[in-house]
Amino acid sequence: MDTRGAAESSIFSRGLKADNAESFSIPTEIKQEAHEATLRLLPAKSKCVYEKDMVEFDNWRKKRGLGEGAITEEVLLAYFFNVEKHFAASSI
Repeated sequence: MDTRGAAESSIFSRGLKADNAESFSIPTEIKQEAHEATLRLLPAKSKCVYEKDMVEFDNWRKKRGLGEGAITEEVLLAYFFNVEKHFAASSI
């Protein structure tokens, strides 16, 4: 691996370790703003598809014993790794 690849790998690893949802609390106001943005930004035609995908992710998360607060970058990477086994990467 070249020097650039090692540096990128190191930065990526640090990012995963630093992104621990339990290490901070998200204020209620931020959660509400995010919820409102989601309601406005989700295309009406695609809403059903997005909601179906969210239910699938939620079921996957629950099967692995992960609480709602455990959604981190590592968890999402693991989920997409598992989804990729069943679908082409370009369709994910």
